[in-house]
Order: sequence, then structure tokens, then C-alpha cells
Amino acid sequence: MIVPFPGQAEVDVLLLYPGDSLMEQLDECLGNKEELTKMGLNEVGLKEVGVKVDTCFVTSLPEIRKALTGVRLAVLDATADPAQATDAFLQAVGQLGAYSVTVYTEEMHEGLEMFVRRRGAMLLLGPLKRHQWEEHFQRALEPNNRGRIFRKAA
Repeated sequence: MIVPFPGQAEVDVLLLYPGDSLMEQLDECLGNKEELTKMGLNEVGLKEVGVKVDTCFVTSLPEIRKALTGVRLAVLDATADPAQATDAFLQAVGQLGAYSVTVYTEEMHEGLEMFVRRRGAMLLLGPLKRHQWEEHFQRALEPNNRGRIFRKAA
């Protein structure tokens, strides 16, 4: 179950530079009830519980900062262009804090993991399944979990 946060955020989840693979993975979580019903899924998607999601493809630093205004969680896709995602990541961490930023990638790029984790943000190596995304969003968006990192010991 995903619990919406009754806050003042204009956008709950901002997807920065989402590639086709990431969007396909999130389609089930972000989809509408009709799509979920067609797939035989009883759970509701993020939109049905009031989670506002938007995408962003801007590249200039001022535009990135503006896009991050009023956002609760930023998810950056570093799969195709890790340099561009790194620039946006630094802006997001500076504006939202490390616990409100997640970097997603399907290809581990040199130095990416250490760069992200040293700043206290979450790094997800995909592709992920629907329940993994829902768990991540639930933990990241719940007010009681703000400022906590959930990691399993290897």
C-alpha cells in the first residue's frame, strides 16, 4: 500500500531524463486503474492514491533548479547519459537533500556508485519489478521515513 503525503508539494515524484526502459517499468505503478485492471492487478497505481508524477528533460542548471521547486522526490535516470544525470543530481541534492534523490541506472558507469552513495542518496540498479518500485516510493514518500536510508546488508 502506498500512503500519500498530505503536503504542499506541487509534484511528488519528478522523473529526470527517464528512458524508455524506466518508463515501461513505472507504467504499471504510474498507470491508471483501467490499465491495472486489464493486467489483473488489484493494487492501485501511484496516481490513484494522489501521488503527482511529472517528467523533466531540461538540461540547463537554472531550468533544473526551477523544475525541482516543489518536488518531494527526484528520480534521475543515469542509464543513457551519466554526465547529464550527475549535473542534475548535484542540483537535486543541493535543493532537496540527499534523502529526496534517487539515481537509477541499468548500466553501472565508472565512479557512479561511489559518487551517489558518498552524498547519501539512493542508487538503484535496474531493471526493477513493480513491487520494488512501489516499495521504494512508499519508503521515500512516507513522512516518517524522511531522512532514513533503507539498505539490505549484502
